[in-house]
Amino acid sequence: MTAPSTLRFAQFNLSLAGRKAGDIKSQMQAPTPSRQIKNLAATLQRVRPDVVVLCEFDHPGDGGDDGALAAFCERHLAKSQDGDPPIDYPYRYLPATNTGLKLTVPVSAHPHLTDAQQCHGFGDYHGQFGFVIISRYPIEDTAICTWQHFAWHQLPHHQIPSDYYTEAAKKKLRLASKNLVSVPISIGDQQIRLVACHPTPPVFDGPEKRNWRRNSDEIHQLIGLLDNADWLVDDKGVHGGLSSEIPFVVIGDLNADPSYGDGINKPLVPCLTIRVCTLMSPLVRRCQKVRRPSLTRFALSMAKGGQSLPITAGCASIMSCLRESWRC
Repeated sequence: MTAPSTLRFAQFNLSLAGRKAGDIKSQMQAPTPSRQIKNLAATLQRVRPDVVVLCEFDHPGDGGDDGALAAFCERHLAKSQDGDPPIDYPYRYLPATNTGLKLTVPVSAHPHLTDAQQCHGFGDYHGQFGFVIISRYPIEDTAICTWQHFAWHQLPHHQIPSDYYTEAAKKKLRLASKNLVSVPISIGDQQIRLVACHPTPPVFDGPEKRNWRRNSDEIHQLIGLLDNADWLVDDKGVHGGLSSEIPFVVIGDLNADPSYGDGINKPLVPCLTIRVCTLMSPLVRRCQKVRRPSLTRFALSMAKGGQSLPITAGCASIMSCLRESWRC
C-alpha cells in the first residue's frame, strides 16, 4: 500500500463489556444488531481513522479473537450504518490483558473484596475491558512488544500502598491493568510504532488510594517506554523501550489530564513534552526536548477529537476520542 500524505489515528472507548465471557461475541453475531453497535460502527465510518485503538472491547484474556471483532468489522463496519460508506480494517491485533486475571496469592486483608478486585486488573472475567487495535495498514505481528507481565514493584519509585496489599501480592501484582504494547505498523515502505495502553481509573478505591497511585505509575511506565529506560523489561525479557530513531504515536484512554480530573496530574506532563518528532518521507524523526504550546494542545486532544497526522507535521503524544475531527 502506498504511503498517504495524511494518517488519522484515533482512540475510541466502546464500553462493550458483557456480564460474562462471550456476551459481546453473541451481540455482534445477533441477526439484529443493537443500537449501540450500529452507532459505534456509524461513528467509525463517519470519522474514518486509519488506525484506531478500541478500548473496552471484550475478547479472550490471553489474546486473539473469539469472533467478536471479526463480526464487528465484517458485519457492521462493512455495512453502511448512517449513510456513510463502509470501512475495512483488514489488520487487527487483540492483545492479552490483565483484566479479570486472578492473582494466585491472597490480595489483601481488606474485607468484602469482590472477585473482580482480586485480579491483576479489575474484571469479572479474564478479557473483560480489554483493548484491541484495528488498522487499514499492515501490522507487523512478529515485532510487537508487550509489557503485560511487568510487576508493579519493578517500577523505580513505585507508589504501592504499604498497608493494603499482602506482601505476597506486592511481589506478584502486575503494573498494567490491561497491557502496554508497542505495535509496528507499515505505511508503504515506512514504519511507525503505535504505543497503546489503558491505565486504571484513579478512583473507585479507598483511603489507601491504590487506583490513584496505580494510574500514576502506569503513566510512569509509559514514560519509561518512550525514554528507552533500562529498568523496563518486556515480556520477552528485553530491557528498554523505544530507541530515539523510531517514529511513534501514543494512543490510549489514560484516565488522566495534566490540569483536571481525579488523578495525579504531574505524570502526564512529560508525555506531552518528552520528545518532539518530525515525520517525513521516508519516516525520520529528529528528537529534541522542547515544549511547544501547539503540540501541547494537540496532545491534549484526549477529550476533544480524533486527529489527522500529516506525514510532514511535528507531533507529540496523541490521546483522542472520536467526537470531532481536527487537522494539524
